[in-house]
Amino acid sequence: MYGLELLDNPMTEQPKQKKQQTTDPIQIGLVENDPDYHRRIESELNSLDDPYKLRIWNSAESFWRDAAARKLDLLLLDIKLPGMDGVELAGRVAERDEHIRIVMLSNMNSDRLIFQALRNGAVGYILKSELNDIPATVRTIMDGGAIITPTIAYRVMSSFKKTNPVMGAGLTEREKQVLEL
Repeated sequence: MYGLELLDNPMTEQPKQKKQQTTDPIQIGLVENDPDYHRRIESELNSLDDPYKLRIWNSAESFWRDAAARKLDLLLLDIKLPGMDGVELAGRVAERDEHIRIVMLSNMNSDRLIFQALRNGAVGYILKSELNDIPATVRTIMDGGAIITPTIAYRVMSSFKKTNPVMGAGLTEREKQVLEL
């Protein structure tokens, strides 16, 4: 079963039949407030070989209140959302529903957000500008892997380099954040 279910909208599409299914569909959720991005994800998922069902929420709060969200296998989660942000939602989901694999989708690549999202249970962090192959991403995650895009990989690897102890000495955490930006 292939399809889209927009849960914040009373108008929902019926699942599209793409091929005869022999296994349960992958339950994929997307929390994203940009309708153009909804369409992009749905379009790219149509080339996924595995059967799937896509559900979409426009906010973290609507996702959190929906019982259907607890049945997901994979959650694609934007960071910048109205109200509760995606990083906080990732932490809540990881605590409540450990079986859901979380992939962050973002235009933001600050070290603080990257590491906070990973600490909160995300198994992937992908910059939207570097999201090229959604089916490959889904397959990697569903096969037990993790995924980060090249820019994020560079930032993570750079964090392991020895830092100059003078750099940032005496600065508050907020001052370091401002300097980083």
